[in-house]
Amino acid sequence: MQKIAGVVVLYNPAEETAGNINSYAGQVDVLFAIDNSDNADNEIIEKIKKLNNVVYIKNDGNEGIAKALNIASKRAIDAGADYLVTMDQDDSLPGGYVLRLLECFKEKTSENAGIIAPYHKIKKNQYPETGACLEVVSVMMSGNILKLSAYQKTGLFNEDLFIDYVDHEYCLRLALKGYKIIQAGSVVLNHKIGRITRQRFFFRFIHTTNHPPIRRYYTTRNRLYICAKFGAKFPEFCTKDKKEFIIELFKVFCFERQKISKLKMMLRGYRDFKEGKFGKYAER
Repeated sequence: MQKIAGVVVLYNPAEETAGNINSYAGQVDVLFAIDNSDNADNEIIEKIKKLNNVVYIKNDGNEGIAKALNIASKRAIDAGADYLVTMDQDDSLPGGYVLRLLECFKEKTSENAGIIAPYHKIKKNQYPETGACLEVVSVMMSGNILKLSAYQKTGLFNEDLFIDYVDHEYCLRLALKGYKIIQAGSVVLNHKIGRITRQRFFFRFIHTTNHPPIRRYYTTRNRLYICAKFGAKFPEFCTKDKKEFIIELFKVFCFERQKISKLKMMLRGYRDFKEGKFGKYAER
C-alpha cells in the first residue's frame, strides 16, 4: 500500500478554511497544516488542529510558501509517504478526488511523471478541452500530487522566491531532471486566484485578479528570475509568460485600484531582480 501525505499552507485563515481542509483531510494518511500566519484567529486555528489526520506546525511568522512545502515534504518522507498532496487554504476537494488523480499517475507510470495536477478552473465558464491525462510544461501547485521520490532527486523548493512562481520554477526543474508534469483533464479544481472581478473593455469582458501591491512585487521579480534561468531551455514558456506580464500590466494600469502602489512595487521587483535581492521583501 502506498502512503499519501498532504500539506496545506495557512496564512491568517478565514472561517471557511477548516471546512475546506476537512473536505480532503480524510483522503490522505496524514495532513500537515503549516501555519505562516502573523495574525491568525485562535478559534479558527483550534478548529483546524482538532480535524482528523491533521498535524499542525507553526512557523515563526510568514516564512513563505516554498519553506512550508519543504517542511511538509521532509515530514512526509520521514513518515514513509510516497506522495504529497499540495493544497491552498482557500480550496476544497470533492470526495474521491485524490484517488482519481492517482489513477492518472498509474496511467502515466511509464512516462516518469513527477507531478499530477488537476485542471485549474479559474473563470466561471472555463473548462478543459479534453478529459485525458496530458503532459504540460508547468502547473499551479494547489490540488497537485507530488511524487516524493522525484522531490528527493530534484531538490528543495526554492525558498529565495518566497511565494509567487515557486510552483513554476519547481516544475521546470522537475523537467530538467527527466520528470513530466501531467494534467488530468477529467479532474477539475475550482481554484481562487486573488479577488477576480470582471471588467468591460469595449465589446468584451476581461478579468482582473486585483492582487495587492506586495504580490505584484513577487510576481515581477520571480518571473524575471525564472526566464533568466530557464529561458534558453524553455523559450515557449518564457515567451508566453512575457505576454501575460504585458497583459497584467495593462489590466493593473487600466482597471485595478492602488495602481500607483502596484506599479511602484513592480518596479521594485525589477530592481531587486537586477540587483540579485531575493527572499522575503523588506522595505529598503
